[in-house]
Amino acid sequence: MDSIFKALAVFAESVPAGRMDAAAAVVERMPSLAGYPAAAKAAFGTAVSEGPAHKNFAEAVARAEVSPRELAIAMRGAAAAAERMRERTKIQLIWTGPATTAVPVRMTERALCDLVDMAKETLFVVSFVTFKANRVYAKISEAVARGVKVSFLTESSKEHGGSLDIDPIKLLKEKIPEATFYRWTAKANVSAGRVHAKCAIADRRATLITSANLTEAAMENNMELGILVENDHLAGRLADHFAALATEKIIERS
Repeated sequence: MDSIFKALAVFAESVPAGRMDAAAAVVERMPSLAGYPAAAKAAFGTAVSEGPAHKNFAEAVARAEVSPRELAIAMRGAAAAAERMRERTKIQLIWTGPATTAVPVRMTERALCDLVDMAKETLFVVSFVTFKANRVYAKISEAVARGVKVSFLTESSKEHGGSLDIDPIKLLKEKIPEATFYRWTAKANVSAGRVHAKCAIADRRATLITSANLTEAAMENNMELGILVENDHLAGRLADHFAALATEKIIERS
């Protein structure tokens, strides 16, 4: 029985909720599920009904001992759950570099500034290094002024056991002194690792994951790629991960 629900969940992700609801109405009126393949082809179209997701679902239907009404109820529930997930999750392609006419993208600096504007309570920013990202610094300062708790994690300078000749935290303290700053301190030696992650998390609601450091070059000149994900589950998990790194003193306040 579980196999039909798993197959239905996967299939529902690829079908608009309205089409699934319409198909469920047809299924509910069927005397038996023997006619499901023909009904599905009429409801979903040839391309969808012959696709791998629907084929797996149709095979599960053929094996399952369910009534047309029970299947229709399951189809409506799966459609509603898939639609809810689509509403909860918004993913955008983020880019620095040459633009094309083929694929619309959002520029990294604009996306990061918009994410900062979105924050109402917390903002956690991770970057290997930072330098001359003045428009982003200004946006983050505005967030601090409206009461957002801002935290940074960066690679350390050589003076503090890291790999950099400059100290990103010293620079950030000059720009945004009210923020909280973290270093990765629990390393066996300097060569054990670097803070090479780059991301920003706003309010446990949205996350920017990017190749771009918090630098002028990354915001304006380099080819940098990332995604902006508006999903509270992902953002919350990532926020919890960094909180645990601090609690377990893998990263420490500077």
